Amino acid sequence: MDAVRDLADRVNRSAGRGDPPLGSRAALLDECSGLIHERINDVIAQALSRVTEDLTSEALRAKRYDHKLALLEAVMLVRENRLELEERFRESFAAVYRRLLNAEGGDSPTTAHSSPDELSLVSEAQVADQLQRERLINSARASLDPQQVLGVRARLAALIDRDWFDETEHPVSPEAIVEALRLMLRDVSPRPEIQSALLGALGPYVARNLDGIYRSINDLLKSNHILPQIKQPFVSDGPTNRGGSDSSQGAPQPAVTESANSAVDASGIDPSWTAASIDRLQNALASAFSGRPGGLTQMAQILSNPAMLETERLPMQPVWAPLVDSLTALQKAAASQSDDASFPALTQQVRDQGAPIDLITVEIVGMVFDYIYNDRRLPDTIKQQLLRLQVVAVKAALLDRGFFARRHHPLRRLIDRISDVGADPDFDSASGSPMLTGFDQLLAEVIRTFQSDLQVFEDAIEKVDAIEREALARKADLHADTATVAARQEVEQLAVMDARSEIEQRLNKNVPSFVRDFLLDTWSGAMARARAEQGDTSDWGLALKSAEYLIWSVLPKRRDDIPRLASILPGLIRGLNKGLDLIEFEPQTRAQFFDALMKTHTREIGDAKQRATQDEPDPLQVSISISPDGTVHFVPNEKLQSAALPENDQIDALLDGLKRGNRIEIAAEGESRVFKLAWVSPARTLFILSRHPDDSMTLQGSELASMLHRGLARVLSQASTLDLAITSVTAESFAAA
Repeated sequence: MDAVRDLADRVNRSAGRGDPPLGSRAALLDECSGLIHERINDVIAQALSRVTEDLTSEALRAKRYDHKLALLEAVMLVRENRLELEERFRESFAAVYRRLLNAEGGDSPTTAHSSPDELSLVSEAQVADQLQRERLINSARASLDPQQVLGVRARLAALIDRDWFDETEHPVSPEAIVEALRLMLRDVSPRPEIQSALLGALGPYVARNLDGIYRSINDLLKSNHILPQIKQPFVSDGPTNRGGSDSSQGAPQPAVTESANSAVDASGIDPSWTAASIDRLQNALASAFSGRPGGLTQMAQILSNPAMLETERLPMQPVWAPLVDSLTALQKAAASQSDDASFPALTQQVRDQGAPIDLITVEIVGMVFDYIYNDRRLPDTIKQQLLRLQVVAVKAALLDRGFFARRHHPLRRLIDRISDVGADPDFDSASGSPMLTGFDQLLAEVIRTFQSDLQVFEDAIEKVDAIEREALARKADLHADTATVAARQEVEQLAVMDARSEIEQRLNKNVPSFVRDFLLDTWSGAMARARAEQGDTSDWGLALKSAEYLIWSVLPKRRDDIPRLASILPGLIRGLNKGLDLIEFEPQTRAQFFDALMKTHTREIGDAKQRATQDEPDPLQVSISISPDGTVHFVPNEKLQSAALPENDQIDALLDGLKRGNRIEIAAEGESRVFKLAWVSPARTLFILSRHPDDSMTLQGSELASMLHRGLARVLSQASTLDLAITSVTAESFAAA
């Protein structure tokens, strides 16, 4: 609590210097912190939803058994504990963020470097851990725009009235995020190799998304007059101070552009811009209130644009308290209703007691909910639940004139979460279902309890998350068997491809066609089954050796090869029969193959004897040979070995970006149905689509790509419901103006 009071004192001191007042700066700090936590937590949540595929693919490529095992155990850890991992990261990052935000400097998110004497006591594991952290941090920092980094360091510091943050010590630094990840992993797994595997897999997601988070932070703070302009940093000859502080740091510091250097006045606002904004607001308000075409759209554009609400000079008077009391009474009456019957009464109440801007706000809220009502992505039952929030939304928008401009307003996030969960095609959204009952009770509580504290919405969001978890738990085992079969099928397909690739390297033009066909069409399947069922590389190796013996046995031979052929034939026949038993090869076809093989061997023995009596030259050297002790040897053909199978770039492009949870609309037999992408195989060759109650389909990657290409399938947008609604309202044509 001391740190919080100290932080509040800093913000309070800033109010006496012409900066934004205590209330608005404290609120801005809350909003900025909320933005940071939401964006970073979302990145980690999305990473955890994808990382199992990355780790599985890496495990398939791993050479060392212990490394492969660690990767596979990491996959299981994430699959079984994903929600716990997300919660652990939220807690860990929140702790690191608070510590660094309240620190006076010098507090690093990572352990200080050891002295030379201490290094001798550091284990190899600790050194490896430190090196991995440095690689992840350097990778993340390399992806950042230096100007964005500079802005975050300066603006976050200015927001709490302290010297600028050091590059490695600000609360959103790569060091802070990596430290939070390490704390998360330490809590769920004590094994260093598991922690290392997961940290290495999550790192790239942080690197790809961190710059966008920095841009959002800077945009929010600049739009609220926190250092609108920053000069390039300079290196001071001595300690630098900001605002009279007694900092002893001599590091490069951002220089804030003051009023003497620009057209910006002491409040950070361009006076001419403010005058133009006031004029535009007054004109739009007059047009909207008088019912002129285009006026309402212009007002919606102003209210949804953060740049137009940066200054308190705009004539946006607070809502009248008696009107708020009247809306609260309407809320209580609406709490027990299941529709939006109270909205006409609400409009009349605002017309009687409110100012013009209040009535315009009601009109815009109504337009937004009209869009929600017409959103094809939402089931009707979910729309009806959301319409109950219109009174609450009007009240929230009147209390906070920036409601339409604040994408992270808790009520907007609540509506988006209900929309996202309710539109999930894999969940039962019918009247009386557990999910809809949960929403009904939750919204009744929100409508009944909301006064002015936005924490009501934050708590409701957590309850929506719980409703979603319960719905997911009910569906957890529904597709488990299908996914297991599909995963096995993919493993076998990949193993068949590997087997054919290995066999093709060993074939040449002298191999009879029936042997070639047998190896590529039949024996490759036996090899794949051995890998899938036995999971032992030795069985795969033995099957491949059998293929090599078979190929050598039918190639042209010298006379001294005849005894070797005779010695390997019993073992060869046994090995082939063992593999064919594994795939239950049809007995008659098996007999025909071995009959043809015996005739080929007889002919090759005769040819070898004749070649010796007629003094014919030895056959050309081949890539497979037999040593005197009967061991088969294969010398790879470098040209063949380096040749890679061509990839279907078009299929890859069509499937790129698909991930679990995507909503996909499938058109068939004159109707369209929405499915959820419920499962993606590790190699992304099989996709399972599901839909409540028990409709599902398993598609090959090529099948799904073809459907996407022909327009029979399309990935639905998962953009925010409120963002789309507000964008629709503000983008209405001015043609009627």
